[in-house]
Amino acid sequence: MRIRTKIFALVGGLGLVAGLIAGVAIDTVRTYDATVRAVDEGATRAHHSEHLNRLVTAVVMESRGIYAAKDSQDAKRFAQGLTTYLDEIDALLAVWQPLVPDSDRALFNAVKASAAEFRAFRTETARLGLEVGPKAANEQGNNDANRANRKAFQDSIDALTKHSREGVEVLRAGTQS
Repeated sequence: MRIRTKIFALVGGLGLVAGLIAGVAIDTVRTYDATVRAVDEGATRAHHSEHLNRLVTAVVMESRGIYAAKDSQDAKRFAQGLTTYLDEIDALLAVWQPLVPDSDRALFNAVKASAAEFRAFRTETARLGLEVGPKAANEQGNNDANRANRKAFQDSIDALTKHSREGVEVLRAGTQS
């Protein structure tokens, strides 16, 4: 074999090795990027969950303002706040929905259904506070049915949050091994 052929074979072999190394590196970077993206999406969903919890608390506080108001006029500002926070819940769920992986879809749908029930219950609280009076709103909203409604909503949020958190933990564990 001539020297020229040997050099070409050596360069070709080294080129092949370099190509394989580059291929493995590109695959590794893609896998890492996908994992980072999945963790980031999980963190975004966790943030949405915490934001939703804050909005639920805000609705509850506005409801209490309606209950404690001296009259319908005084209840008006609390009813407006309550409605604003309910609208923010709906907007948050709309932004959140496209980020929900198929594995969380049923849990997310349960949150949406509970949110609709929560909204209906709290909207009635606001209506009563404005149209009938704070005492009627207090009777409708400050009872076990209200607490059961809120608890069902909170339980659905907690189940989704827990499942999402577990998924992120699995991804994080995979990046550390």
